[in-house]
Amino acid sequence: MFEIFGTDYSPAAVATAAVGGVMALAVARAFLPSRPGKPARGVPAPSGQQQAKASGKAMEAIKIGGCPIPISMETLGIVMSGAPGTGKSFSVTGVLDTLTTRDAGDGGFVADRSGIYLSRYYSHGRGDIILNPLDRRAASWSPLSEFEDEWSGENLARSLVPMGDPSQEEWNAPARLFLSAILAHCHRHDMKNRDILRLAIADPAESLQEVLAGHSAAGLIQPGAEKFFASVRATVTTFISPLNRLDPSAGRDAFSIRRWVGEDRGAWVFWPYRTDQMIPMRSLIACMADVYCEAVMVLPPSRRRRRWLILDEFSSLGRVSSIENWVTNSRKHGGCSILGLQSIAQLRALYGEDNAKTILSSLATSLILRTSDADTAEYLSRQIGDRQVTRWVESEGHSSNSGPGGGSSGSSSNRSQQIVIERTYLPSQLMQMKVLHGILLLPGLGQRPVQVPVPPERDPVAAAWEPAPPRVQVTTAAPVVAPTEPGDHPPADLAAQAQAQPDPLAQLDGIVAAEEAPAPQAEGPDPDSPEAIRHDLGALPLEERAAVVEAARAVVQADQADKEEASLAEQARAVRDPFGDGLGGGGADLL
Repeated sequence: MFEIFGTDYSPAAVATAAVGGVMALAVARAFLPSRPGKPARGVPAPSGQQQAKASGKAMEAIKIGGCPIPISMETLGIVMSGAPGTGKSFSVTGVLDTLTTRDAGDGGFVADRSGIYLSRYYSHGRGDIILNPLDRRAASWSPLSEFEDEWSGENLARSLVPMGDPSQEEWNAPARLFLSAILAHCHRHDMKNRDILRLAIADPAESLQEVLAGHSAAGLIQPGAEKFFASVRATVTTFISPLNRLDPSAGRDAFSIRRWVGEDRGAWVFWPYRTDQMIPMRSLIACMADVYCEAVMVLPPSRRRRRWLILDEFSSLGRVSSIENWVTNSRKHGGCSILGLQSIAQLRALYGEDNAKTILSSLATSLILRTSDADTAEYLSRQIGDRQVTRWVESEGHSSNSGPGGGSSGSSSNRSQQIVIERTYLPSQLMQMKVLHGILLLPGLGQRPVQVPVPPERDPVAAAWEPAPPRVQVTTAAPVVAPTEPGDHPPADLAAQAQAQPDPLAQLDGIVAAEEAPAPQAEGPDPDSPEAIRHDLGALPLEERAAVVEAARAVVQADQADKEEASLAEQARAVRDPFGDGLGGGGADLL
């Protein structure tokens, strides 16, 4: 104990005074007004140190805009929105720089525009896979390799022909039914990709009786349903046409995404594509991504596993059927998402307004970069939210008074506090942000402005793109017949002629396939025989051989079109003049 000017300053007294002072300060601050222009309510923006502390393992944490993301938040999903060239790909690169070097062995599926990620991260020794069939290094894949049980056909058909809006679903639903039957039949009989295309697109309905027997799709080919079945087939053709780019000889023993994921090792699937391939191949990209998602969600639950779905151009790709289930339910299996978004309108058009809302609301972490679309800016502004701000408002007044005794004047001032609610960031502010500048939203940690760093340059570890040799895959199509009214049929003799004529495309397919070695030349063949043609083609370089085949195919197809046109003209004449006497039969008004 010691005394100063007669006052007792014992340690206990000092401690009591200190605690009392802190409490008094807290009470005083509770009643003091907030500083003008500062938020009075809302989640404050966290500092970088706070985020690093929350992330736990700062050295392993991925970073977005220089801010570490807590490990526990990775499975909550990430969405990166912004116009092209604003920094989404740089942000993904920064994340992948960490993920591909983690000791925990992260893995995932990456849709890779221009092959920028493949050239930076691909590792054959790690077990990475390339899936674009137009790349020479791609694994040979078939939908038939993804079968696991009797329901697999339905799941794969849904991956290939996704749900559409109500007007589209009227045709998509029977198309899925038909395709599921085709896939099940091909898997059961150990068929190949070429057989899927032949049965689904080309074979006449009469030959499908055995294929569809016992399946609910059998009703599609019943008598009287010809026109409906033609429409169903057209829908199927639209969605599965990219399968024509796959290895035609691949079947159920080909590379399987499901089996590869089931091995549960840290490796990556890269789906590199050039800009000109995105539209024709996007339904195939979406199908394989869907298979990947389904495969991850049957893995045993794990808190340490990380299996990433990275779709940089998510709203530009085809519809991934299981994406809603993925973003809401994959967390316990280690599923993580990074989805890139350019325009909210694109996403709504692809998935519908309600589904798009579900997808975006399920992604907790959001990087918002500059957008050039007003609707998207409005949506993102509302996503960031509002803030409550206090302001001091001062007003002044002047008064004057005149009377018999003289005039007087005076002035007064008034100062008041106002609390207002306003957008944290206006849509116009989001549309005017600089390139590589954005807003990062973290669940429970608020929002803060960030700047996306430019990733350091690296020497490529692999070529971004290695074109595969041209693949010639011919699907022999049934003769095209003009739609007829129920009960109308072409004359029997014309139908017989059409069936009796050899199919020139089938002959061409028998002559050469670009991926096969040339057959040896027989002694003294006819120069126009298939053997001689095969030998001559085999002597050409591969690219020239493919060009010759394509030119020949164009000629054959043009000849077929001419013959079909002549056949239709003959049918029309038969309808107009069934007796051949030039007098007509009253049927001209049907055409």
